[in-house]
Amino acid sequence: MSSEEQSPVHCLELLVETTEVLISFLTDQDDDKSYEAATILLTQTFDLFGPTSITMEQFFPVLDVIEKRISASDLAGALGQAKLFRKQLHEIIDLVRQGS
Repeated sequence: MSSEEQSPVHCLELLVETTEVLISFLTDQDDDKSYEAATILLTQTFDLFGPTSITMEQFFPVLDVIEKRISASDLAGALGQAKLFRKQLHEIIDLVRQGS
């Protein structure tokens, strides 16, 4: 991977893309695909930032709530949480870019 592909901003942008897919499935009310997308988002975060990273510590509770809401068939609640997470990711990306 190039240094551009390994940058924190690039990693966060990948999470935004996956969150967009999750939001799409939640909007379509597709339980199975929503759960799969949520699981991929959690795994992707784990792979990009590591299991013991500060990022994972911060993101895991949010991702866990999304997954639990999907499991409970609360797709509207999961959708609201996913949209909030997307907004927060964009805010973090902006902060990281300003600090660069």
